[in-house]
Amino acid sequence: MIAPRAMAGAAMGALLVLSRAGAAGAADVGTSTSGANMAVAETRAAQLAAAGVRGIRPIEVVPFGPGTAERWRLDNGLHAIVAADGAAGVAAVHVWVKVGSADETAGKTGLAHLLEHLMFKGTRSRPAGVYDRELEAHGASTNAATWVDWTMYHQVVPPEVVPLVVQMEADRFVHLNLTAAGVRSELAVVQNERRETVDSDPDGLVAEHLGRLVHGGGPYGHPVIGWAADLAALKRDDVMAFYRQRYVPGNAAVVVAGTFDPTAVLAEIVHSFGGIAALPPPDRPQCAHGGARLTAEVRQAVAIDARAARLAVAWPTVPRDHADAPALELLAEALCGAASARLDRLLIDDKRLASDVNCHQDDTRLPGAFDVWVTLRPGRTASEALTALDAAVAALVGPSPLTAEELDLARVRATTGLYRQLASADGRADVLGQTWAVAGSLAAHGQWWQRMAQVSPAEVAAAARRWIGAPGRAVVLADPAPPVISQRPAGRSGLRVAARMP
Repeated sequence: MIAPRAMAGAAMGALLVLSRAGAAGAADVGTSTSGANMAVAETRAAQLAAAGVRGIRPIEVVPFGPGTAERWRLDNGLHAIVAADGAAGVAAVHVWVKVGSADETAGKTGLAHLLEHLMFKGTRSRPAGVYDRELEAHGASTNAATWVDWTMYHQVVPPEVVPLVVQMEADRFVHLNLTAAGVRSELAVVQNERRETVDSDPDGLVAEHLGRLVHGGGPYGHPVIGWAADLAALKRDDVMAFYRQRYVPGNAAVVVAGTFDPTAVLAEIVHSFGGIAALPPPDRPQCAHGGARLTAEVRQAVAIDARAARLAVAWPTVPRDHADAPALELLAEALCGAASARLDRLLIDDKRLASDVNCHQDDTRLPGAFDVWVTLRPGRTASEALTALDAAVAALVGPSPLTAEELDLARVRATTGLYRQLASADGRADVLGQTWAVAGSLAAHGQWWQRMAQVSPAEVAAAARRWIGAPGRAVVLADPAPPVISQRPAGRSGLRVAARMP
């Protein structure tokens, strides 16, 4: 599936890289590998060696949740990340691959997401359907997601099933068995998904236009699901070439969180994945850090099949590791994170223009965007919302910057969201996997939250002026299409008005 936008932004976004600490809980933040923490990994390494397990070494250990998170590296480049919690009762097993839609080339968009679908179509030893049936027999839940920077596969299983899941993941990581007919069949499924989630969905259509406008021809400028024309032209050879190039050990991490024996699981990861050939990780797209790419507004009007208009505005901003990223994340939370947030109050309560408002700062490896989404009340127009939003932005970057109280409330909401995320083994595996996939280390997790705790109102105001006050932005004004009126067939009188979606 396509990862929900929330997973990379407003609802989760930076929360996926936060520690269990609150705004003042610096003692729980893992920002580096201490000697005491590393001693745990060294003891485990000695246990593995005593059991005859070779070809793996610890890289970093950081405080995480109720204990620690450890990152290990196999000799072939694969990363293994473990975070044990005896109270969880279940274990989450994830495989994260550093490949997303940003890694696709012109004319081949949609490959990362199509391959995610095809990874469930079987191997030589486990034909199509066997993978799901085996896991279902053990009470497991399984799924996958693709985003601009990564693809992930996740299962939640009883602790005793973890070794089997690791074996199955290693099998499909290298032995995927695809036929031309199988690729065509799944491609039809993806094409139908595109019709349902983009072509026939007002919000999906607006999102596609906004991404194209704000990112242009850059790595994030095309949709994760791919352009329709590109999907129609994809072949089995395209998929297999992408698979062989991107699904290599140095480009992937196995993440296990919850209740399990870390030493035994690391041994199983070495046993199952260690024999895969070490191939160099592929090159990935690079962009200059920060700096708006748009120097003036680009605007598009779209007619949508809906009763309510939409407005979407995006400003080019920064990647996750930019100094302004935490301030922009908190700004998004403060503007739209609750009923009491500034834009919610203005557009929903005071002006009664909107039924829903969302703000989002991308949590991405390359420079992303800050965007505002408004769903209007029936009868109100996107232009009305833009006029009100422009006035609010002018105040924000001018005489009425974010207050200390607004910033503190945003921090509380972010922390609460984090606690919810880390309440489950699957949520903790999400945190660790996305932190590694986007930032490259587990220490980045705590470093981010320390920065979030330290951001001042003045820093948020400066970031808002620098990025949201910039003239370069993308605007999509989506108003309901007029009713389709046509003459009835000959022999009847009257007019027919076509039905319209909500």
